Amino acid sequence: MGFKATAATGLALAVLGVSMLSGAAFAQPGPAVSITPGIGLSGAFGGIPITYGWKFQANADLTITQLGFCDGAPFSTVGLDEAHDVGIFDAAGTLIVSATVPAGTVASLVDNFWYVSIPPTVLSNGQVYTVGAYLPAPKEDTILSSNVPPGKPPVITLDPRITWLQGVNDYPGGSALAFPTSPCCGSLFGFFGPTFYIGSSSTIVRVAIDIKPGDFPNSINLRSNGVVPVAILGSSSFDVSQVDPASLVLAGAKVKAIGKGKYSCHGEDVNRDGRTDLVCQFQTSELVVRPGDSMVVLEGTTFAGGRFRGEDTIRIVPD
Repeated sequence: MGFKATAATGLALAVLGVSMLSGAAFAQPGPAVSITPGIGLSGAFGGIPITYGWKFQANADLTITQLGFCDGAPFSTVGLDEAHDVGIFDAAGTLIVSATVPAGTVASLVDNFWYVSIPPTVLSNGQVYTVGAYLPAPKEDTILSSNVPPGKPPVITLDPRITWLQGVNDYPGGSALAFPTSPCCGSLFGFFGPTFYIGSSSTIVRVAIDIKPGDFPNSINLRSNGVVPVAILGSSSFDVSQVDPASLVLAGAKVKAIGKGKYSCHGEDVNRDGRTDLVCQFQTSELVVRPGDSMVVLEGTTFAGGRFRGEDTIRIVPD
């Protein structure tokens, strides 16, 4: 493995202070990791293709809206030499969300990191995750490691809504982004190549739904012992296969269970747009609506924890 370094230090590893800001500084959406501009940076590059990353714990429910990769400036040219697949894995190694940060200066630059947008993805308070990035050969872009010299002011800040746990990689590497589990470099902080941007925790994706597909108006008899079918419409920005049926609530009613861990849902293209929709059955007797109500709301989450919401009209009819 080769290294990039400032001429003044010639170090193989970046020697950078790390702090956790408190108070209102991170009350709003912002980057998980920030680097003070203009400092002398150094870090590892070159060698085999490999996934580098860092393990962390969420200290609050977080909505992740962007993934990013570190720029090596000022000791390298501004922009990335290579494209990097960046992803977040849960503690079991399941890839929750991923995106490709392109080479060059196409992405958005914030605090020394290049970002691309992703569908809002929720990370749960108290859970452990790993963010990783794939570095293809010849690995020209830098991965920063950091230390905290006694008495030195911090130049890397971490959002207090996360706790950095450990730098990791997937040595001996592979041909694509993988779950990195091998600890690296003892007490050093890193690897700050991959990162993410924390959006508003109130971010909720709006989706289209169709109550009683094919019917209009959507008449409901509250004294019925039957079910109300609801279609969650798939789109280019919303994949219904990622919906967690157990999370769905329609006006207070849950999806009808048909066995342990199984729910009355199936895929179907109800609006004939070529995309699969998810049709679920809700118990009519559980609906919390009143005569005269004309709108109901469906709420739920994806398997990754992303929140969504949809609404449709109804007409309450007598027995």
